[in-house]
Amino acid sequence: MSSTSTSVGGFLQPRIVAMVDKTKTISATLLNFAAARLLRLRHLAPTASVRQKDKDLEDAQRNIDATNVILRSKEDDVNVRLASITLKEKECDTIKMNIDLKEKELSSWEENLNSREKIEIQKLLDVKKQELEVELDEKRKAVEEGLQNRLVEMENKEAQINHMEEKVAKSEQALEKKADNILK
Repeated sequence: MSSTSTSVGGFLQPRIVAMVDKTKTISATLLNFAAARLLRLRHLAPTASVRQKDKDLEDAQRNIDATNVILRSKEDDVNVRLASITLKEKECDTIKMNIDLKEKELSSWEENLNSREKIEIQKLLDVKKQELEVELDEKRKAVEEGLQNRLVEMENKEAQINHMEEKVAKSEQALEKKADNILK
């Protein structure tokens, strides 16, 4: 039983039971009162007529019967209200169970969505990482290619310089030979 229905039932049911017990006590008290009155009438009024005693007895009996009818009616009303409250408590329990089930279902959906979201975010991060790696690889290759081209240019210039140095050296040798020939 839920805490809400327990508090409603826990509060109302004892009061209703107490009302029924009180009604029964009042009924018993009235019956005792009427019986005591009848006994007093028999002992106190030896001079009163029998008809007056019978009339008083009939009036008392009618009052008791009317009170009993009223008490039965109130008891039936209390029982109907108690049954209604019990039914409403059961409905509340059912609704609470349904709400608890829906909360669990929503929690499960939320976990699934969070899991999917994490997976999708990870996929996007992996794609971006791969794109960056490709871009960095292309830039690295471009830089390496540029350095390779500069290296080839430098080797070509070095070869030209070496070639020029060889020419100059040959020219110097040729000039030295000429100078030697001229001086001889």
